[in-house]
Amino acid sequence: MKLKHTQNFFVDANSAHAIMNIIKKYSLERRLYEIGTGKGFFTEVFAESRLFDQILTVELDEKLYKYSDYMLHRYRNITCIHSSYETIQLNQTYTLFSNMPYGITTDILRYILRNHIKLPSVFLIMQKEAAKRFIGKHQQSIISILINTYYKFKIENHIDRNSFRPVPNVDSVFVSMISKKSCIDFEDYTRFLINFHSRSERIIKRNLQSVFSYNQVKRLMKKHHIYSKDEIGKLSHHVWIDLYVFYLTIRNSEKEEIINQQNRRYQKNIEHYEWRRK
Repeated sequence: MKLKHTQNFFVDANSAHAIMNIIKKYSLERRLYEIGTGKGFFTEVFAESRLFDQILTVELDEKLYKYSDYMLHRYRNITCIHSSYETIQLNQTYTLFSNMPYGITTDILRYILRNHIKLPSVFLIMQKEAAKRFIGKHQQSIISILINTYYKFKIENHIDRNSFRPVPNVDSVFVSMISKKSCIDFEDYTRFLINFHSRSERIIKRNLQSVFSYNQVKRLMKKHHIYSKDEIGKLSHHVWIDLYVFYLTIRNSEKEEIINQQNRRYQKNIEHYEWRRK
């Protein structure tokens, strides 16, 4: 069965084994969930490693699914599913791995974050520039704050471009995401972050006053050494956690409605943008 190159497929056995050696350092669930079977290259490497008792792998592309299902049928512990990862309901905890198409990296990370309790160990191959943004060292976004709240995010290894076919025109890295076992409610915290990050006002001092009083903002800025002209993207995930915990102590129906209204505006803007892209 001949396949067209619809994405960059991993073909480097030496690099794959180097990745496996990194994964072995961590305490893992014995069940593996792979997003994007592709041609089954990594699926077979995992099966041969015997690290996992059960391997669940999903592939949306019908030709790739049929090809990999045929190639992997001799492994009894592998279950191939022709589906989108978004439809998979996780009833147990899994170690997750994905060599994902780079165009859907953020979408997959959102899925991981929504299921962070079921996915304590995550290993991903992604574009180097995207990984650097998700670390959020110089500029924070909603997604980088959420990643670093729920996971310890680490660039483990750089991957040579020749490890893929066709050869990509961007640099790639292998990253690990290990759960911090945070007790913060994901949905509520996300809504809290959206309230501030979706506003046109980028100066922290004025932005925070959408929910906090002038005096509260003044005290928070002093506590976290925030300057009057600092912008919202400068705050670390540690500061956002502290702001959220403080918000929980002063929360009331009026503040909740402010956040709800801003989230509705944000969702409306996203839907409008998605409609224009179609």
